Amino acid sequence: MVSFKEFVLDPSVSCSVTLSSVEAIFAIGALTMASDGEIKKEELSTLGIFLADHALLQDVTPEAVGLINEKVEAVFEQEGPAVLFRAALDALDPQQRELAFSLAVQTALADQDYGSEEQDFLPALGEALGLDPNFVTGLLAPDGPK
Repeated sequence: MVSFKEFVLDPSVSCSVTLSSVEAIFAIGALTMASDGEIKKEELSTLGIFLADHALLQDVTPEAVGLINEKVEAVFEQEGPAVLFRAALDALDPQQRELAFSLAVQTALADQDYGSEEQDFLPALGEALGLDPNFVTGLLAPDGPK
C-alpha cells in the first residue's frame, strides 16, 4: 500500500492546474492537515491565522481565503492530492516554498498531536519542495521555531 506521503509527493505526476502563490501556500497547509487522516479545527485556525498575519500575505481578505479554500478543495477532490501538490510546487519560488513549509510545520503542531504520519510527511515535504535540509531540520527540531 502506498503511503499518503508517497502518493502526494510523487515526482512523476504532471498537472495542468495553475495556482497562485497564495493558493499554493494554502494547498501545502491543507495537504499537511490531511497527512494524518484528520483535519482538526486547531489546524484550520492556524492556517487562517497564518494567512492573515504573514507580511507577504496581508492583502488576503477573509472572502479571498474562502475562495482559495474552495479552489484548493476542488483540485484535491477532482484531480487528487498529488496534482494539488504538483500545482503548488510549480507556483512557488524558493522563498515562498520556505514560507509554505513553515506553515506546514505550524499546522502540524497546532493540534498538539505531532503523530507518526506527520513526522514522516514533513521531512519528505521539505525534500520535495527542494529546501535546504538544514532549514527543514531546524524547523522540525524540538527547540526550533514554532
